[in-house]
Amino acid sequence: MNGLDHKGFAVAGAMTVTSLMYDITPKLQSGSAANVLHPTGIPWTWPYLIHSGLRLDSIETVVMKVVFYLVLIQLASLPDRLERRKTGDFGIPGKHRGCTHSCFFLAFLILLGVMISVLGWQFLVAHHILLDPVMTRVLTTGAVALFLAVMMHILADSMTKMGVRALWPDESLMGVLPQDMRFTNTSAGPSLVLWGMYFLAGTLFALGVIGF
Repeated sequence: MNGLDHKGFAVAGAMTVTSLMYDITPKLQSGSAANVLHPTGIPWTWPYLIHSGLRLDSIETVVMKVVFYLVLIQLASLPDRLERRKTGDFGIPGKHRGCTHSCFFLAFLILLGVMISVLGWQFLVAHHILLDPVMTRVLTTGAVALFLAVMMHILADSMTKMGVRALWPDESLMGVLPQDMRFTNTSAGPSLVLWGMYFLAGTLFALGVIGF
Protein backbone atom coordinates (compact mmCIF):
# COMPACT_ATOMS: atom_id res chain seq x y z
CA MET A 1 0.00 0.00 0.00
CA ASN A 2 1.13 3.57 -0.65
CA GLY A 3 1.10 6.40 1.88
CA LEU A 4 -2.42 7.56 1.02
CA ASP A 5 -3.79 4.02 1.31
CA HIS A 6 -2.19 3.64 4.73
CA LYS A 7 -3.78 6.89 5.90
CA GLY A 8 -7.26 5.76 4.85
CA PHE A 9 -6.77 2.30 6.34
CA ALA A 10 -5.54 3.83 9.62
CA VAL A 11 -8.56 6.14 9.94
CA ALA A 12 -11.12 3.41 9.25
CA GLY A 13 -9.32 0.99 11.55
CA ALA A 14 -8.92 3.50 14.37
CA MET A 15 -12.62 4.41 14.22
CA THR A 16 -13.42 0.73 14.67
CA VAL A 17 -10.97 0.15 17.52
CA THR A 18 -11.84 3.27 19.53
CA SER A 19 -15.57 2.66 19.14
CA LEU A 20 -15.15 -0.96 20.23
CA MET A 21 -13.16 0.04 23.31
CA TYR A 22 -15.82 2.58 24.25
CA ASP A 23 -18.57 -0.03 23.89
CA ILE A 24 -16.63 -2.49 26.06
CA THR A 25 -15.93 0.05 28.84
CA PRO A 26 -18.71 2.67 28.63
CA LYS A 27 -18.61 3.50 32.35
CA LEU A 28 -14.94 4.44 32.28
CA GLN A 29 -15.19 8.24 32.13
CA SER A 30 -12.08 9.65 33.80
CA GLY A 31 -8.57 8.81 34.94
CA SER A 32 -5.50 7.41 33.20
CA ALA A 33 -7.29 4.28 31.98
CA ALA A 34 -10.02 6.38 30.36
CA ASN A 35 -7.40 8.55 28.64
CA VAL A 36 -5.84 5.43 27.10
CA LEU A 37 -8.96 3.44 26.25
CA HIS A 38 -11.13 6.44 25.26
CA PRO A 39 -8.61 8.78 23.60
CA THR A 40 -11.29 10.57 21.57
CA GLY A 41 -14.10 10.47 24.13
CA ILE A 42 -17.56 9.31 23.13
CA PRO A 43 -17.65 8.16 19.48
CA TRP A 44 -19.51 10.58 17.22
CA THR A 45 -21.79 8.36 15.16
CA TRP A 46 -24.30 9.76 12.67
CA PRO A 47 -27.36 9.02 14.92
CA TYR A 48 -25.52 10.58 17.88
CA LEU A 49 -24.86 13.79 15.96
CA ILE A 50 -28.44 13.93 14.68
CA HIS A 51 -30.09 13.23 18.04
CA SER A 52 -27.87 15.73 19.82
CA GLY A 53 -28.85 18.41 17.34
CA LEU A 54 -25.33 18.42 15.90
CA ARG A 55 -24.13 20.04 19.14
CA LEU A 56 -20.49 19.26 19.77
CA ASP A 57 -19.48 18.05 23.20
CA SER A 58 -16.89 20.21 24.90
CA ILE A 59 -14.01 22.10 23.36
CA GLU A 60 -11.71 19.61 25.08
CA THR A 61 -13.35 16.68 23.28
CA VAL A 62 -13.06 18.46 19.94
CA VAL A 63 -9.37 19.13 20.60
CA MET A 64 -8.75 15.47 21.48
CA LYS A 65 -10.39 14.24 18.29
CA VAL A 66 -8.43 16.72 16.16
CA VAL A 67 -5.14 15.79 17.86
CA PHE A 68 -5.88 12.06 17.56
CA TYR A 69 -6.68 12.02 13.85
CA LEU A 70 -3.96 14.50 12.89
CA VAL A 71 -1.30 12.37 14.60
CA LEU A 72 -2.83 9.19 13.19
CA ILE A 73 -2.79 10.48 9.60
CA GLN A 74 0.67 12.04 9.83
CA LEU A 75 2.25 8.88 11.27
CA ALA A 76 0.35 6.29 9.21
CA SER A 77 3.52 5.55 7.19
CA LEU A 78 5.94 5.74 10.14
CA PRO A 79 7.12 2.09 9.97
CA ASP A 80 8.30 2.66 6.38
CA ARG A 81 9.89 6.02 7.19
CA LEU A 82 11.94 4.50 10.00
CA GLU A 83 13.53 1.94 7.68
CA ARG A 84 16.96 2.72 6.23
CA ARG A 85 16.47 2.12 2.52
CA LYS A 86 20.06 2.88 1.43
CA THR A 87 23.46 3.63 2.95
CA GLY A 88 23.65 7.11 4.40
CA ASP A 89 19.92 7.45 5.02
CA PHE A 90 18.53 7.93 8.51
CA GLY A 91 16.67 4.94 9.85
CA ILE A 92 16.85 1.46 11.31
CA PRO A 93 19.06 -0.85 9.22
CA GLY A 94 17.63 -4.16 8.11
CA LYS A 95 15.36 -5.79 5.57
CA HIS A 96 12.16 -4.16 4.35
CA ARG A 97 9.18 -4.85 6.62
CA GLY A 98 11.45 -6.08 9.36
CA CYS A 99 11.83 -4.58 12.85
CA THR A 100 9.42 -1.68 12.36
CA HIS A 101 6.71 -4.03 11.05
CA SER A 102 6.86 -6.48 13.95
CA CYS A 103 5.20 -7.33 17.24
CA PHE A 104 8.55 -6.47 18.83
CA PHE A 105 8.21 -2.88 17.64
CA LEU A 106 4.66 -2.62 19.01
CA ALA A 107 5.84 -3.99 22.37
CA PHE A 108 8.73 -1.49 22.29
CA LEU A 109 6.31 1.40 21.79
CA ILE A 110 4.20 0.25 24.74
CA LEU A 111 7.28 -0.11 26.96
CA LEU A 112 8.58 3.29 25.83
CA GLY A 113 5.22 4.90 26.62
CA VAL A 114 5.15 3.36 30.10
CA MET A 115 8.74 4.43 30.82
CA ILE A 116 8.09 8.02 29.69
CA SER A 117 4.93 8.15 31.82
CA VAL A 118 6.65 6.82 34.95
CA LEU A 119 9.84 8.85 34.59
CA GLY A 120 7.90 11.96 33.60
CA TRP A 121 5.61 11.62 36.63
CA GLN A 122 8.61 11.20 38.94
CA PHE A 123 10.27 14.28 37.43
CA LEU A 124 7.14 16.39 37.89
CA VAL A 125 6.72 15.26 41.49
CA ALA A 126 10.38 15.84 42.31
CA HIS A 127 10.25 19.39 40.94
CA HIS A 128 6.78 20.16 42.31
CA ILE A 129 5.36 20.75 38.84
CA LEU A 130 1.62 20.35 38.31
CA LEU A 131 0.73 19.31 34.76
CA ASP A 132 -2.68 20.45 33.56
CA PRO A 133 -5.06 17.45 33.15
CA VAL A 134 -5.94 18.62 29.65
CA MET A 135 -2.28 18.56 28.62
CA THR A 136 -1.94 15.08 30.12
CA ARG A 137 -4.88 13.93 28.04
CA VAL A 138 -3.48 15.55 24.89
CA LEU A 139 -0.16 13.73 25.33
CA THR A 140 -1.91 10.43 26.02
CA THR A 141 -4.20 10.85 23.02
CA GLY A 142 -1.21 11.53 20.77
CA ALA A 143 0.59 8.46 22.10
CA VAL A 144 -2.43 6.19 21.51
CA ALA A 145 -2.79 7.61 17.99
CA LEU A 146 0.89 6.82 17.34
CA PHE A 147 0.44 3.23 18.50
CA LEU A 148 -2.70 2.68 16.41
CA ALA A 149 -1.05 4.26 13.34
CA VAL A 150 1.80 1.75 13.55
CA MET A 151 -0.50 -1.18 14.32
CA MET A 152 -2.80 -0.40 11.37
CA HIS A 153 0.20 0.00 9.06
CA ILE A 154 1.49 -3.44 10.02
CA LEU A 155 -1.98 -4.96 9.63
CA ALA A 156 -2.39 -3.41 6.17
CA ASP A 157 1.00 -4.64 4.95
CA SER A 158 0.26 -8.12 6.31
CA MET A 159 -2.57 -8.34 3.75
CA THR A 160 -0.10 -8.15 0.84
CA LYS A 161 1.64 -11.06 -0.89
CA MET A 162 4.96 -10.14 0.68
CA GLY A 163 3.63 -10.02 4.22
CA VAL A 164 5.61 -8.73 7.21
CA ARG A 165 8.27 -10.06 9.55
CA ALA A 166 5.80 -10.00 12.44
CA LEU A 167 7.99 -12.13 14.73
CA TRP A 168 11.22 -10.23 14.05
CA PRO A 169 14.12 -10.99 14.64
CA ASP A 170 12.79 -14.14 13.00
CA GLU A 171 13.04 -13.44 9.25
CA SER A 172 9.91 -15.37 8.24
CA LEU A 173 7.36 -13.34 6.28
CA MET A 174 3.74 -13.87 7.25
CA GLY A 175 0.29 -12.37 6.75
CA VAL A 176 -3.15 -12.40 8.32
CA LEU A 177 -4.57 -14.30 5.33
CA PRO A 178 -3.38 -17.31 3.34
CA GLN A 179 -0.94 -16.13 0.66
CA ASP A 180 -3.31 -17.04 -2.18
CA MET A 181 -5.86 -14.60 -0.76
CA ARG A 182 -3.41 -11.72 -0.41
CA PHE A 183 -2.70 -9.06 -3.05
CA THR A 184 0.33 -7.27 -4.44
CA ASN A 185 0.92 -3.53 -4.13
CA THR A 186 0.65 -3.13 -7.90
CA SER A 187 -2.67 -4.96 -8.23
CA ALA A 188 -6.18 -3.68 -7.68
CA GLY A 189 -6.20 -5.38 -4.27
CA PRO A 190 -5.19 -2.40 -2.13
CA SER A 191 -7.86 -0.21 -3.70
CA LEU A 192 -10.53 -2.90 -3.29
CA VAL A 193 -9.62 -3.44 0.36
CA LEU A 194 -9.46 0.28 1.06
CA TRP A 195 -12.76 1.13 -0.63
CA GLY A 196 -14.33 -1.90 1.00
CA MET A 197 -13.24 -0.57 4.38
CA TYR A 198 -14.53 2.89 3.50
CA PHE A 199 -17.91 1.44 2.56
CA LEU A 200 -18.10 -0.75 5.66
CA ALA A 201 -16.95 2.04 7.99
CA GLY A 202 -19.39 4.49 6.38
CA THR A 203 -22.27 2.04 6.73
CA LEU A 204 -21.45 1.30 10.38
CA PHE A 205 -21.08 5.05 11.03
CA ALA A 206 -24.54 5.71 9.56
CA LEU A 207 -26.04 2.86 11.59
CA GLY A 208 -24.48 4.19 14.83
CA VAL A 209 -22.16 1.21 15.34
CA ILE A 210 -18.86 3.10 15.08
CA GLY A 211 -17.91 6.77 15.20
CA PHE A 212 -14.94 9.09 15.15
